[in-house]
Amino acid sequence: MGKIVNEIKNLTNDRDMTLKELAQKIGEAQNKSYSLASLSQKLRKETISYKEIKLIAKILGYKIKFIDMKNIIPLITFYVKSLVGWAKQLYTGDLNYFAYCVPTDLFLI
Repeated sequence: MGKIVNEIKNLTNDRDMTLKELAQKIGEAQNKSYSLASLSQKLRKETISYKEIKLIAKILGYKIKFIDMKNIIPLITFYVKSLVGWAKQLYTGDLNYFAYCVPTDLFLI
């Protein structure tokens, strides 16, 4: 994972928003002045608070969620192995293998 400034820039770009617009929206949400300089400095120095990060996520239409990696890694491993098996069968022409190789909830991740 990169520096938080780059992550926030990427997220704002995905929403066709500038950091200046984001700073304005943060200020509006907090009912106080919040400048681009303040936001940029906090992001650059990585001193931005978790409360501010949650607000940024909300403004950009995201939700922060903690995922228990102990549970997710075995699931991802299973799906990757399933996809590898499916790809091998596809290469050899046995398309029937797909029906029992890939679980139906694969695309819920």
